[in-house]
Amino acid sequence: MAVPLPPSRQHNIEFMNTAIGKALGSPPPYTRKIDLVDGKREVPMKVLCLGYSRTGTFSLFTALHMLGYNPYHMAEVIKNADVDIPCWIEGIEAKFHGKGKPWGKEEFDKLTGRHDVRQRPVCPETRSSPCTGCP
Repeated sequence: MAVPLPPSRQHNIEFMNTAIGKALGSPPPYTRKIDLVDGKREVPMKVLCLGYSRTGTFSLFTALHMLGYNPYHMAEVIKNADVDIPCWIEGIEAKFHGKGKPWGKEEFDKLTGRHDVRQRPVCPETRSSPCTGCP
């Protein structure tokens, strides 16, 4: 079940899908895609699941749902792909390629703040997260 987006986040998404939004790339004064996302930590993080992709993470996602948790998994990213995927790419490029300001806890919480479980792959080369403020 998709969690509805906050109205301000939906407004930003709608703006980015207009001809003006596409021409500008982002509405002023924002300089990063993550700055378009209106979110914060709404529920405390209870569980952090680290693992490689294709190792049963969707089964774990399903089990966590059955236990009453609200996990953030790639299945959630796909539901909001027009916002979440460009933001994650931006965060990874900032951290690993020096393109822009690296993310901290605030940026991380903008995308995952409505979830109490974060399922995250570990980057095999660095065993690191895309943002500096992530657990």
